Amino acid sequence: MIEHALHLLGIGKFKNTPTGALSGGTKRKLSVACTFINNPDLFILDEPTCGLDPSSRVQMKKIYEVLQKDEKIVLVATHTIEECLALQAGVTFLSSGQVKFQSGDVSASLAAFNQTVSITAKNGLPEILAKFCENRQNIKIARKKGSNEIDFEIPTCKTMAVKFWELLLELKENNKIDNFHFSSPDLQKLFLNILQ
Repeated sequence: MIEHALHLLGIGKFKNTPTGALSGGTKRKLSVACTFINNPDLFILDEPTCGLDPSSRVQMKKIYEVLQKDEKIVLVATHTIEECLALQAGVTFLSSGQVKFQSGDVSASLAAFNQTVSITAKNGLPEILAKFCENRQNIKIARKKGSNEIDFEIPTCKTMAVKFWELLLELKENNKIDNFHFSSPDLQKLFLNILQ
C-alpha cells in the first residue's frame, strides 16, 4: 500500500533520499504517504494539498479515489473548495469551532441554492424578460452600475432554468440581448450563504 501511495504521489524516486533533502512539496506528499503505514481504515489529513502544485493536486485526487475504492474513511481538513469537490463525499463547514452545516450529499445541497444568470444588453432589460421575472417572485435581479450586464438569481430547478434559457435564446435571436451565461452554485457560495 505504501509503495502504491509513493507511486501515485510521484515520489517513488525519492524513496532512499533523506527527508531533509526533499523540497517542501515533496515533504508534504511524503507525510500523506506515511498515513498509509499499517493500512488504517481511517485517514485524517490536515490540508494535504497545501503548498502543492496543480499536478500534485491531481495526484492527491487519485489517492482519494483509491481510498474510496478501498472503502476507507477519509477526513480532510481543508480551506480549498476544489478539494471538497474532489472527494465527492459529505462536507461539514466549521466556523469558530462550531458546526454550521453538514451534508452527506454535496450535490443535493448545492441544488438548494440559486444559480446566477448574467446577460449583456446594450438597451437595458427587455420588457418581456422583466415581466417574466415579475411573475416569479423567487427571481432576483441585480444591475451592475456603469455596465450593460444584468445578473439574475434563479432557483436551481430544471423547469425554471429551461424556461429562462429558452427565453434568453429567443431574446438573443431577436437582438434584444447581446449575450448570456449560466453559473451554477458552488461550495464557496454555499459556505458564504451559510455564514451570513
